[in-house]
Amino acid sequence: MDTSNWVTHCVGRYLITLPPSAKVELFSNIFGEEIKWRKDLTPDTARQEAQAEIEKLKATPNKKKPMSMFIDSFELENGGICIVHWKDTYSIALASLHCYFITPGDNARIFEFTHQFSPDRIQSARDKMIYLATTLRSRNDWDSLPTGPGFCFDGGISTHTGDWRSERARARITIPQYPRITFRLMTWNSGAPDKPLLQGAEETTAQLLAVGIKVVRRGDVHIHDGTAQERCLIDRTDTRHQPHYDFEMMLPEIPTELAHPYVDFKMYDDADKYGEQESFRSDAEALGIWDAISRSIRLRPGAV
Repeated sequence: MDTSNWVTHCVGRYLITLPPSAKVELFSNIFGEEIKWRKDLTPDTARQEAQAEIEKLKATPNKKKPMSMFIDSFELENGGICIVHWKDTYSIALASLHCYFITPGDNARIFEFTHQFSPDRIQSARDKMIYLATTLRSRNDWDSLPTGPGFCFDGGISTHTGDWRSERARARITIPQYPRITFRLMTWNSGAPDKPLLQGAEETTAQLLAVGIKVVRRGDVHIHDGTAQERCLIDRTDTRHQPHYDFEMMLPEIPTELAHPYVDFKMYDDADKYGEQESFRSDAEALGIWDAISRSIRLRPGAV
């Protein structure tokens, strides 16, 4: 398969190379919380929205104690702001930091982020947000690939390196030439070892074969960053529809190492699109596109 004109995309600290027509939707978490690009805001309107929220919180009573929902606010790098408030009106067990991060430079972007914490850890949570704000930069998917440390997400990058932290990036990928097929890449630093995909799966494989599901591949595969495990299934048990493809490749995590997250890549039929044209012209075509994309997944040089 000719991949000479394909485009490489950043997903977290990893890279994946795709056909130029591919559409990529990226969802990312840092410290276990989603970081979201607010395309509808400018630095000025972000401050206005934050001030309106502060006034609303001050006017909202906490039902647990005679106080408002508002606790505090503090400034962030580049004119950003973080609002500290109680998470729920009926409790003081958890508080939240609602941040409006602003990236530096002429191409300033707003990223919204909410981090929950126990009230006795407010200083630690505050320090995390102040530090995170200093690491954020604007970035377009079509920009040249970063060469320095960093975790890429939709519209930006966090240039953090060094100490381990929880990070997760999930890309949902569609390619117009294969309208029934969805690809999904996830990288996740969870801090916990993963159970190998194929461990103890002998009985499951036998059951699949017994009902007519073809196990095309099952076992270890060597990719750029180590030994992954792969399982590729083709289901022809429903004669009313075209074959159903369910391919997966998993690279286990090395806990507490930013360079070795859990990596999971999948290719599967979208159940809502069964009425459309066949997924692939042949099983060989399915394996060809799978191999071309899955074997391109690798840690970005310099990412950590």
